[in-house]
Amino acid sequence: MIRLIVLIACLSVLACGSNAPRSTPTTPVPDREPTNEGEARDRLEIPLGRSVHLDTAHLTIQFESVPEDSRCPLDVVCAWAGNGAVRLNLVSGAGSSTPSTLNTTLEPQSVVSQGVSIRLLELKPYPVHPGPHDPAAYIAVLQVTPR
Repeated sequence: MIRLIVLIACLSVLACGSNAPRSTPTTPVPDREPTNEGEARDRLEIPLGRSVHLDTAHLTIQFESVPEDSRCPLDVVCAWAGNGAVRLNLVSGAGSSTPSTLNTTLEPQSVVSQGVSIRLLELKPYPVHPGPHDPAAYIAVLQVTPR
């Protein structure tokens, strides 16, 4: 009975490894100027613990934490790509604060505040096997689009 269970487990691992797509990080989007009102006008890279103020939207985006980083490392074959989540605090010019968690794979991946849409494009650095990296090295890559 134990041999049968071990055989099934081995076959499952082999099947997942051979058929699962390799997880890769998001391709960076180059910085660019707006060409019309609906296009991306900014690509922001905010290190963990830092904030960025958007003068035109009277909004400050604070990158507070990474509550989840289950992304599949680059050199590992996984059945699921995993998810990276960032916790932002959006502070309006009037001082009101709105916490928001955005994800790399799951929803929500964007939030609207003060007339702009904020989308999480990438969470850097992308995990590499083996072992953890320094949590202070996290950078949230956001796209800001006028609404």
